[in-house]
Amino acid sequence: MGVMGKKSGLPIQGSPASQMVQLISTFGHNKDVTIEVALVTASLPDMKIKLKTGSDDDFILDRYDLIISGTVIVANPPAGSYVIVIGDDDTSKFFVMDTAN
Repeated sequence: MGVMGKKSGLPIQGSPASQMVQLISTFGHNKDVTIEVALVTASLPDMKIKLKTGSDDDFILDRYDLIISGTVIVANPPAGSYVIVIGDDDTSKFFVMDTAN
C-alpha cells in the first residue's frame, strides 16, 4: 500500500517516482523544481536524455548531469524510451526517477 496523503487522506499509489509527483502536487511545489518526461538517447552506463525546450533546439543531458535512481538502473531503459526527470534549478542537476510509458 502507498503513502497516505495528509490533506486528502487518500492513499498515494504507484512507483516511488509516481508517489513523489503526487506528493508534490498535493502539498505544493517549488518553482525551482520541474518534473518532465525525457527521451533516452543513450542507455546506461553512459546515459543521455533529451528534454524538450519548446524551441527548435532540444536540451541534451549526459551522464554527468544526471542522478539516476536505482529503479532506472535496474530497468536500464533503452534508447528511444522515456523517463521521468525532476530538474533542480538550484543545483543544475537532473534526477532520473523512473521509466515512463
